[in-house]
Amino acid sequence: MRYLILICFLFSFFTALSQRNPRGIEVNWKTDTTNVSLDLEEIFVCLAKDEIPAIDQPTYYNVPAAEAEYFEFEPLIFVENGLKAKGYPLSVLLYHEIVNDSIVGEDSTLYYSVTYCPLCNSAIVFNRQHKVNGETVLLDFGVSGMLRNSDMVMYDRQTESWWQQLTGEGLAGEMNGQKLDFITAPVISIEEFALFFPDGQVLSKNNGLVNKDGTQKNYDTNPYQGYDSDDTPFLFDGKIDERLPPMERVVDIIIHGQHKIYPNTALFEEKVINDKFEGEHITLFSTHKIISVLDSTEIKKSRTVGGVAAYYSDLDGKTLTFTAKEEGLFTDDQTKSVWNVKGQCIQGKLKGNRLRMIVHGNHFAFAMLAFYPNCQIFGLD
Repeated sequence: MRYLILICFLFSFFTALSQRNPRGIEVNWKTDTTNVSLDLEEIFVCLAKDEIPAIDQPTYYNVPAAEAEYFEFEPLIFVENGLKAKGYPLSVLLYHEIVNDSIVGEDSTLYYSVTYCPLCNSAIVFNRQHKVNGETVLLDFGVSGMLRNSDMVMYDRQTESWWQQLTGEGLAGEMNGQKLDFITAPVISIEEFALFFPDGQVLSKNNGLVNKDGTQKNYDTNPYQGYDSDDTPFLFDGKIDERLPPMERVVDIIIHGQHKIYPNTALFEEKVINDKFEGEHITLFSTHKIISVLDSTEIKKSRTVGGVAAYYSDLDGKTLTFTAKEEGLFTDDQTKSVWNVKGQCIQGKLKGNRLRMIVHGNHFAFAMLAFYPNCQIFGLD
């Protein structure tokens, strides 16, 4: 027995030495770190496991209550399942980074994890029903306290495997080499969510996080004041790709497994971009009704950064092209019908139709280019 104890101690000891851990944070993982797809020195330990607490039993406001609690132009990431929708304000995700949740739809239940890494501004939703060797496993995720390229390393509680948040790839442990499926989940404002989903639910501010004195955490404040105005990403020691400013917000679209990014500055100038990628006709709509959660200490005083939604622009075998009409509204050049940023036609010949959304994410350029250095860049390639 004492030899077994010694072996376990040595395994834990050498595991602790594998990652960069300058603060000497106690490491206690069951992860098999001999089954890895990277050099473990790429991983930086900055907090203890679960020091940032994921939300596993989320509570919600209805839309009127959410409009009273949140600033109207705050960003949230939303998930739909049939006629049901839930929104997750980034101001709450700043302090939790992961919400494990589900939506019961008319025909099925969607199980997913909403994730947000403030250092990379990456808001991504994953399907947590994951197939392994033909069997479906329901995973739930926690915050490991580790970073790679400044991006959160998640872990699943079932196997304690480590996962890269921005890519959804398993890095170490039993799930090494696996890849999570992305769920289409764009970022819009509280105001837009209320307009599109009047019967929706919005993550509440009452999800168990309190200050040391026992008072409720103030989710209206930003602990990363001025971060997105800095040219130096926090805890990033890789080479900055000079093709774009490191903190430029970009939209990453994924078609047939390939990535292309669109800088927000280009989108704000054009308001609409009609493009073709991987043989598919696409359209990107921009909206200015979103503020940053990484700017001012008081979030509602932060500057406007806007948002983007990406769609396939083929409808019933015909390709549509679009022009901006006014804030949040667009017209197709073929029929002059009016569309909103959610891809719904609300007026004209095509009223009632809806564009199919492309899987896409919103990130800082430095992070996207660190993980996908060969991706195409709109305006440069």
